[in-house]
Amino acid sequence: MKRIYYWLILILLVSCSDSKLPKDIISHFTQSKNITANKVVDLERYNILKPWFVYIYNDYYVFEDDKNIDSVLTFLSFDLKNYSKGLRIGNGPNEVVGIFGIEVIDDTLYVKDSNHHRLLKVDYQDSLLFSEVSNSSKISMTSRGLNKNRYINVCSFTDSSFLSLVDTNDNIYSKLYFPFDENLQNENFFTKCCMYMNTQLAISPTKDKFAWSVSYFPSFGFGRINGDSLICDKSFEYYSAEYTNNNGRILCNKKSRIISNSSVGTDNYAVFLYCGNKYEDLDFNCNKLLLYTWNGDPYMILNLDYPLIYVNYDKSRNVFYGISEGEKTLLVEYDMNGIID
Repeated sequence: MKRIYYWLILILLVSCSDSKLPKDIISHFTQSKNITANKVVDLERYNILKPWFVYIYNDYYVFEDDKNIDSVLTFLSFDLKNYSKGLRIGNGPNEVVGIFGIEVIDDTLYVKDSNHHRLLKVDYQDSLLFSEVSNSSKISMTSRGLNKNRYINVCSFTDSSFLSLVDTNDNIYSKLYFPFDENLQNENFFTKCCMYMNTQLAISPTKDKFAWSVSYFPSFGFGRINGDSLICDKSFEYYSAEYTNNNGRILCNKKSRIISNSSVGTDNYAVFLYCGNKYEDLDFNCNKLLLYTWNGDPYMILNLDYPLIYVNYDKSRNVFYGISEGEKTLLVEYDMNGIID
């Protein structure tokens, strides 16, 4: 990660309380419901081949597709009648070296350029226009935006934190350190960061609550954003991290389970896309959504009829939507009206 000088305004050192739970995550829930997709779209019809993310922006689905180096972004209208493409992989104007992700913040679409650590604003009219709004070493793939200036960042090597509240000028306002894990407690920061690097963040629509799940082992946490502070109210894990440290090379146990591929927040719930497959199986499809209250209490499991690799939420329609990979690559939607509030 690029070394830059930053002005440290305030660091709040906050620790979380932890509690142990049984290993079986599913048994923690007392409610489950089977849900059926109300919309399924074959994305290959629109030359969307390997999408990693999808966001709703105005009346369009926006996909990031790594296989189309000449047009990484695809805009597909809700009625599926219009689509357009843009943003080339490269080092030239209006190009990116690699995308950390896309995100809609305050009704504005942003692209995170990984290699250049840039945040790009996307203007979509008759064509795609890009303007750089930040060049920050702290914005990463799993960073989540609170507004156009502030992010919650995951595992920053430059400030030795698990989660940090930062702005686009690299100022740090608050930090959380790693939750307690019996197997990791005596490890150094690098090892802990390797295990927590792929933490998935869920942010409430009101931007005042957050939750996390770790992909490599079942560690969950729930907290609040209070002004310049990140406050952890509750954290727990169902079992400790399973890994080996071979002279600094950190290897996850191939028989350990993939926990969460992505997460998202609704008004009342933190939602985690749950996999449960072994790493050695190389199957990252998830067929369950785990719904926790923002207080960290298990609420309900939603069993999906289409396995997803990514999930998002449209508050205006109360709809979960995501990407399914199998024989075909699909956009799938689940209408939650009458199921959750």
